[in-house]
Amino acid sequence: MLRKLTSILALAALFAVAQTQPKLDFNVKDGDKIAGDKTVEVTVTSDDLVTSVEFYVNGELRDTDDSTPYEFKIDGIAEPEGKFTLKVSAHTTKGKSAAKTLNLEIDNGLSRGPEFFSKQGEDQLKDGKYDDAIVSGLLGLKAKTGFNPARMVLAKANLRKGIFDSAQKFAEDVVASDPTNTAALDIVSAVSLQRAFNIVSRTKDRNETLTILRTAFQSAAKARAKVYNMKMDKFGAVTPENLLDYSDTAIRSGRFKLAIDALNAAFLKDSTRSDVMDRLVYAYMRSGRFDQAAPILFQAQKKNMLDGVGQALLAILYARAGDDAKSTVAEREALLSDSTSIGVRTAQAYLARYRNRPAEFARITKALAKDAAENSEVSYYFSAFNYDAKEYEGSRVAFERGLLAEPMSYDLLLLRANQAIEFSTKVTEQKEIDYQRQTARVYYDSALAVKPESFEALSGLAILNFNENKGESALNLARAAVVANPQFGAGHYTLAMIAQAQSKRFRDIETAAKISMGKAQQNGLTDEAKKFADQMAAANSAARKLTGEAEQAMKDAAKVDPVHLGGRTIPDSATAWKFLSTFGQTPLITLTR
Repeated sequence: MLRKLTSILALAALFAVAQTQPKLDFNVKDGDKIAGDKTVEVTVTSDDLVTSVEFYVNGELRDTDDSTPYEFKIDGIAEPEGKFTLKVSAHTTKGKSAAKTLNLEIDNGLSRGPEFFSKQGEDQLKDGKYDDAIVSGLLGLKAKTGFNPARMVLAKANLRKGIFDSAQKFAEDVVASDPTNTAALDIVSAVSLQRAFNIVSRTKDRNETLTILRTAFQSAAKARAKVYNMKMDKFGAVTPENLLDYSDTAIRSGRFKLAIDALNAAFLKDSTRSDVMDRLVYAYMRSGRFDQAAPILFQAQKKNMLDGVGQALLAILYARAGDDAKSTVAEREALLSDSTSIGVRTAQAYLARYRNRPAEFARITKALAKDAAENSEVSYYFSAFNYDAKEYEGSRVAFERGLLAEPMSYDLLLLRANQAIEFSTKVTEQKEIDYQRQTARVYYDSALAVKPESFEALSGLAILNFNENKGESALNLARAAVVANPQFGAGHYTLAMIAQAQSKRFRDIETAAKISMGKAQQNGLTDEAKKFADQMAAANSAARKLTGEAEQAMKDAAKVDPVHLGGRTIPDSATAWKFLSTFGQTPLITLTR
């Protein structure tokens, strides 16, 4: 009996010891395959406190977890494909331990090839699934090291998530292996802009803000210009098959002469093609050559060959010519022809703003909302609309969105410059006035970096320099604007104002020299008197030349824009700028494909 009791006690003791050993349970089982990331969760059952749980991959300690839940993340993308062992070891405060080893396998289906994962990533990007797209991109690179389509998926996904370092890295990796990859260059440009916008939103140093913006605008424009250069080079000879794509690229990059030359040659061969005619007319308008756009539209109107966009362009032409009745008829015909066309609708926005009809402009702009995401022209009108409504934050956001869509949109830069100047007229503190003028200068300079022959930016800078008492520089800029586009009425108007002001300055010099000469003569200072006499003569000559230049500039202004400038007198700087900001904007519509 005693022997039997002893045996029972011994078994009970052994059972008690067995119960104190930790027990491990997993959310994976032996033989499982892992694709992508997998977090292994371990449940430890123990009578004692668990001090640590260790995770070994192929015998190598990878991680130690000392608190529940006990987890280990297996990076199925970074780990090599194939079978591996995962050993988990748990330890308690009383020195007890338990371990278990699982045989697992990394299998991401790489046999499907890098193209599969890149295509999957692009589809996920379209659906806004940026995290999933990053996984697909990484798998594409795992399937084939250095595969550029996979890098592009990663660059795009990281850009949209705001992870700019990664976006830039992957885009630059693409460019390093393929310098002609325009999509990657576009991302580099977008990263530059987005970083600048983010920094500006956080910094309180306004001078630093302007420096950052100037650098970002010009860097992005330079990268974008490189993209367009490569695109244009790829076209080679212009053919009937690539004509529209070629001209659209030329128009978007501001190379209006290239577009005009190609389109004009095609139009002379076949004047019935409305798609060619619309682009030709628009390119003429964008370059400020309305006198050459008009005959084409009038001839097509007579032959009843205008499509919706053509009617919209005709409405713009009539509006600028001061014939509101005919402009309204043409606009109505455009809507009847194609009311859904983004070209017609953006032309409507331009017309409403040009005619100074704020309620109509607001209605049309709001209707364009769904097209605003990646359309720089629509963003332009949204920025203008929000600014007019004193929604300055909304105006800024629309501007940034538009410039990200098209870093070479000098129209957006001009708009912000004009807004800064207008804002400077609404404040009284000189420090704020100076800052707004500096802001305008950054935008004007950036517009010129995009398009060096921008007569609008040259005219704006001329007025800005004049207001800062930089008369000689202002005069040279105004002259450059007139040379850049002799048909630009605002340029002549600005030149007349500055030349007249400079003439008055020389008249003041002449008067001062005359007084000094008289005093020298009274004191018998013959040499001094002669010196002042020479100054008088030089100042008189300069004043007369500048007066003549101002008068001629006003005549030219009235000639090229008789509707708005006929019968006007030489303006002051405020009037000249108001005219420039109101009537100095060339038509901006979404025409290209």
